[in-house]
Amino acid sequence: MKNVIPNTKEIIFISNIGEICSISLEHEEEVVGNSIEGIFKVSGEYKTHEISVNKEDFSYDLPFNIELDEDIDTTTINVDIEDFNYSFASDILKVNIEFSVTGERKKEEIVEEEVKEENTKILSQTKEW
Repeated sequence: MKNVIPNTKEIIFISNIGEICSISLEHEEEVVGNSIEGIFKVSGEYKTHEISVNKEDFSYDLPFNIELDEDIDTTTINVDIEDFNYSFASDILKVNIEFSVTGERKKEEIVEEEVKEENTKILSQTKEW
């Protein structure tokens, strides 16, 4: 299973954004029951005016929660960033995060039981000949 999920958030700054000097994206997540709970950490430096030499630090946590199908093996879950871009105007930073969730489906014991039963039937039929 692989799902690519788009996520767009607007972050409101306390002051005007004149220029983004640096920006980074990190993520942390954990599987809780049949869902993935995590945060994207967007951080960096910006100037309040393009011609300013003073830089301000910023850091924001953007939570996310993804529900998983019940047949997904939660021990095989992996979250990866596929694409990250941003734009800004005035005091709003808009981030676009596209991430993927991959995992394997559980192997059902029922299928294994059906194979055993089918093999038993074949052996029984073979003995009758």
